[in-house]
Amino acid sequence: MVYYKFLSKRVNILGSNKNEYFHVSQSGDDLMVNVYARKKKGDTSMLMYSRLFDPKVTKEIRMYGFNGDDLFRVDDNVVSKIKIRIIGGPGNDTFDIKGRVRNYIYDLNTEDNAVLADNKTRYRMSSNPEVNNYNEKEKNYTEWRFPHIELGYNAEDGPLGGVGYVKEHSISEKNLILLTKDCRHCLPSAITLTR
Repeated sequence: MVYYKFLSKRVNILGSNKNEYFHVSQSGDDLMVNVYARKKKGDTSMLMYSRLFDPKVTKEIRMYGFNGDDLFRVDDNVVSKIKIRIIGGPGNDTFDIKGRVRNYIYDLNTEDNAVLADNKTRYRMSSNPEVNNYNEKEKNYTEWRFPHIELGYNAEDGPLGGVGYVKEHSISEKNLILLTKDCRHCLPSAITLTR
């Protein structure tokens, strides 16, 4: 159950390079997300994805439309603490966000996208195509490495060395990955040779 909670904290819902209809509705205290295949001239009933999200476990849902003319709809009765990130992708997407849920829309501002409703929406539009990128390695992980040995040489002091550890933590907000190196606990100049 611990592994499930770890994977369910931030969930990526992936569309395809065709047209999809992403529908978010309320089901008790939970959120229901359904993704349907969509034809050019109307919706179809082919269900591609369906999942119920518990706000006690899931903190963020990321819906990736990828290519195609996608429709993203949040019903007006939706109330949740789960944050929703909508990444449109190339194509003319339609956003119909009516519910009371914190949401972010990422897409190109150079496309002909339509916004029908935008309740509690924050826009992250850009002319840079990187705004639509999907990074399959965007889970938050902390990596520890010990021992971390550093050796060096300098003309005034001669050979130098240090021992410590490295903690690398990846933090991702959508596709932004920030790596930090924490070496405050490294030992300074542990080895010094004198002439």
